[in-house]
Amino acid sequence: MPYKTPKLRRANYLANREKQLKQGKLWKKRNRSKARASYTRWAKKYPDKVKAKRKAYYEANKEAAKAYSMKYRAEHSVLVKKSLAEWKKKNPDKVSALLQKRRAAKTAAGGAYTYIQWVELCKRYHNKCLSCNKKKRLTPDHVIPISKGGTSNISNIQPLCGSCNSSKGTKIVDYRRETNNGRQRSRSCRNRH
Repeated sequence: MPYKTPKLRRANYLANREKQLKQGKLWKKRNRSKARASYTRWAKKYPDKVKAKRKAYYEANKEAAKAYSMKYRAEHSVLVKKSLAEWKKKNPDKVSALLQKRRAAKTAAGGAYTYIQWVELCKRYHNKCLSCNKKKRLTPDHVIPISKGGTSNISNIQPLCGSCNSSKGTKIVDYRRETNNGRQRSRSCRNRH
């Protein structure tokens, strides 16, 4: 039965909610592929709603969700390992941030930073190593090393290339420079102030 306005459609739905839900479940059961395609279109259109819905479900069913996850991983271990390896290969910076967070938690040094904070920090310094000023693959370096009481807060992290990070070792060296209109100030400029 067509309705002239969304308001009338909503009023009819609320008046016959149980019946409507029952009919909807029956239709989904009979038309699985159409229902899945419809949900996929909706999910692409409203990703924030999907994320909120999944989070709410997880919070309400934590134990069941964990049990399902463990069971799935056990039954599909090869698939899980393969997809995890692919994700790690595609997201090396995210892996690095997670490993840094784990390392900091193990040492009880405190602090953590997110992948987004790391990317923003690299962008601030034009994706260049602060020591050699070259565009190489950057690694997070602790200005004050964790072994000397430093934390893993983003304020104690500087982007260095792998070789500069290794040569710095556990020394306390701060290569960060102030930015001036988006450009790095030279060391000679910085030393005059």
